[in-house]
Amino acid sequence: MIKNSIPFLLEVLTVIVAAFFLISCSDDDDPEVVIQNSVELANLGSLGDVLVDGEGRTLYFFSNDASGESACSGGCIESWPVFYEAALTLGDGLGASGFDAITRDDGSKQTTYKGWPLYYFAGDVAAGETNGEGVGNNWFVAKPDYTVMIAIQEIDGVSTSYLVNDLGRSLFFFANDEENVSNCSGGCLDAWPVFDRDVPVVAPSILNTSGFGQIDSNNGGKQLTYQSKPLYYFAQDTERGQISGNDVANWSVAGI
Repeated sequence: MIKNSIPFLLEVLTVIVAAFFLISCSDDDDPEVVIQNSVELANLGSLGDVLVDGEGRTLYFFSNDASGESACSGGCIESWPVFYEAALTLGDGLGASGFDAITRDDGSKQTTYKGWPLYYFAGDVAAGETNGEGVGNNWFVAKPDYTVMIAIQEIDGVSTSYLVNDLGRSLFFFANDEENVSNCSGGCLDAWPVFDRDVPVVAPSILNTSGFGQIDSNNGGKQLTYQSKPLYYFAQDTERGQISGNDVANWSVAGI
């Protein structure tokens, strides 16, 4: 009886061992699951680090969106589709605090970065393409390290392009300044804080960065200049896109 059971036990053991190896091989053959990030940074040659989606498609800012709301609708959206991701996952070098979302006029959502709504360009058909850069002089790749950006608003009935900081806060010129010399000091600087940023400047590609410089400010620090004109904020403009300083005598938005 014992002799007859040995072959049976061997058969059972063989089946168990075979099943073990089948399971092991199956586990080894399973492809590794790679979770794509919603937004990553990609180095795109002369444009440097640019925001892209999980498939490597370039994301863009629109200069007309300096207020933080989207000015692109209707036919514009056909060329510049909205980017939105409800549950963002971010690649290296990007912090969650820079991202948010807005509700568009049609009730849909749109992801923002540093307050700028994010878009695709329909003319980019492959990962890493940047065919939207500079289109209309108001569309630019979304970069994390802009020193200045270009905003566009209608001022006194005229569409005006001017400089803002990376968060959309307006910058101004003082008519009483001289070339590379600020004549704003004391109480003037309380109302018109200097724009103090380190050079080299990172700017949209239509701006020649050689036009930017730096001078010693009357507050003891440094002040950025554009075309040899010192740059300032207006203290009463507390929200992005505000240009109330443009209504003050001898002051104007920093036009380009």
